[in-house]
Order: sequence, then C-alpha cells, then structure tokens
Amino acid sequence: MKNLSKLLVCLLIAVGTTSCWILTDQPRGGGPFGGGFVATTPDFRVELMECIGNHSAQTASVTIMVTNRNANQRAWIGGSSQTYAIDDQGLTSRPHSSAGVSTELPTGVPVRVTIERIGPLFNTRTLRHLQISIGNSEQNRVTFKNVPIVWE
Repeated sequence: MKNLSKLLVCLLIAVGTTSCWILTDQPRGGGPFGGGFVATTPDFRVELMECIGNHSAQTASVTIMVTNRNANQRAWIGGSSQTYAIDDQGLTSRPHSSAGVSTELPTGVPVRVTIERIGPLFNTRTLRHLQISIGNSEQNRVTFKNVPIVWE
C-alpha cells in the first residue's frame, strides 16, 4: 500500500471506441532504465526498451518490444498522428512522417521495433508523456510517463 501513491498500473481510459492504457513512471521489467517500462492492452504487451537522443539532430529514437496477444497479424506501429511525445518543457514532438514501422507480429512472440526521429527536442532530459499507437487501428495506444532520454 505504501507504493500505491507512486504506482498507476494500466488505467484504462475509454473514449468511445478508443482505448488508451497509461503506465506509471515507476520502472518494471528488464530495460536499461533500471527496470524498463511495461504497458498492456487487450491486444498487445509493450515494453519500452530505450530512448536514445541524437544531439546533432535533436531527435530521439524509442525502441519497444511488442508482443501480440491475438492471432498473427501485420501491424503499423508508431506511424500515426496518435504517436507523440511531450518533453519536460511542455513542447509536443512527433516522429518524422516515415518513422512508423509496419511489421509482422506472430502470436506470443516479442518483436523489437524502433520508432526513429521523434523531435525536435531541445535541451530536454525527459519525455514527460510518450504515446505510441500500435496495431491496425487507433484502438491500441500505450502511454509511458517520465521516460529518460539517454543522449549520444
């Protein structure tokens, strides 16, 4: 109970037919952030593996591991207008228009996907809000909070 104030686990916000699953800013799992971030929807399990910033381009690339919980499918990940980030200065950034990935997602098999060129990002260390659309419809969106950017 003492960690309840720090942890918000998979809160479902339903607006019409759109579902958005929000995850805590507390790391869990096995990513490089001292535990990673994990979110689930009815269709997918998503683990945030890394968020790497490119100083010269002032953009970030986000790598996630997506596990499909339904029948085998081909899915578009991170390429819609529903994928965006808000940095610690309150500025909204989106991936470059070609940054989404279309990939095969076999049932139960984790697939690594990188969404590149989210930006521009200037002098920021954290993505306060990172929303990624996953799947063939806008019904699956995952949101991660307080994601640190590792600048290179």
